[in-house]
Amino acid sequence: MTFFGAALSIVIFKTSDTVTISIVSPIWVAVVILATWPVLAANNIHPTALRTWIVDRMLIGPEGSISEV
Repeated sequence: MTFFGAALSIVIFKTSDTVTISIVSPIWVAVVILATWPVLAANNIHPTALRTWIVDRMLIGPEGSISEV
């Protein structure tokens, strides 16, 4: 299914104009979210955990110390 989705998106994005891409892109995002939702739920991953991870990565610098913001 992943390869089909990738191939279909390549065909759509290569042969379409800006209006079609702007309509199809949000639909593809919704499909990806709905397709990954059961996998994330089965592994007990919640979107709020992702926010915490991003904030932690932004506060901790590349050397492992807390960077000044």
